[in-house]
Amino acid sequence: MLEGSRIALTGATGRLGQAMASALLATGAHVTAIVRTERAMDPRLAAAVAALTDGAALEAALEGHEQLVVILPDAPELPDMMANLVSAAEAVGIKRIIKISAHLAGENPPESFGIEHSAADALAKASAIESIIYRPAMFMQSLSLFLSDWEKGRMLVPVSTGKVALIDAGDIAAAVVKALEGEVPPGTYTLTGPESVSFSEITAALSAWSGKTIKHVAPPLFVAGLAMRFDKTLDGFNRNRLLAFLKALEAGKEAPVLPDLESILGRPGIALKDRLAQCPPSDGKPPQWSSSA
Repeated sequence: MLEGSRIALTGATGRLGQAMASALLATGAHVTAIVRTERAMDPRLAAAVAALTDGAALEAALEGHEQLVVILPDAPELPDMMANLVSAAEAVGIKRIIKISAHLAGENPPESFGIEHSAADALAKASAIESIIYRPAMFMQSLSLFLSDWEKGRMLVPVSTGKVALIDAGDIAAAVVKALEGEVPPGTYTLTGPESVSFSEITAALSAWSGKTIKHVAPPLFVAGLAMRFDKTLDGFNRNRLLAFLKALEAGKEAPVLPDLESILGRPGIALKDRLAQCPPSDGKPPQWSSSA
């Protein structure tokens, strides 16, 4: 149904973006990745270089496309980036926008990374363009962020008992395809996986998959915050938002299993143990989510 159509995609090189690009290409659509700079990526993708802060460049990148899938980086400027994309999309006649938001954007008031996403969601919904907002729970693929101590047999996550309805990036991408095909009415949807799991249950699943014992270690959140100050990959904004995210997980804010994904796909999302079974054998290493066995 999408074969030959022209779809623009932002954020194509990230964890979710790579799964999204693969799913879109599989439909036979012509997919253009809007990137800030030239970089290595799937050779089947066309590339358009445009900063999300440059409205004129975005108009040129979007020209000739019919639909736009938006994945944005977590940054204070996120709402401004969305405003630029909406303005450019309106200027060139984009017919539909599918924006990937954050689960916590639905809290009242929004929390963590959901603060900026909530503002950006409002811009999409206020546009004259048909818009679909997906607010997914934590991605399974994001577990890799907490597996730096894999060799030591532990997973450091400062969430002691909180659960999360983990969702696979591939299921989010499948829901986006349904939206692009016109099968999802405009609106806001909260996407979750089929089960709510604790981090102790997550490490049990990782242990069963890999044959290596992985233990969940939950340092106090304030200790994690102190350690993050020495992480040069985290600026103050992302450090504070990440701490708020972990606090929300402990409080169970992303624990409920909701019906939206199954309603869109006509099936439940994939469970963690089944998704791990699709990864290549461990060979002593953490999951390689981008490949299948």
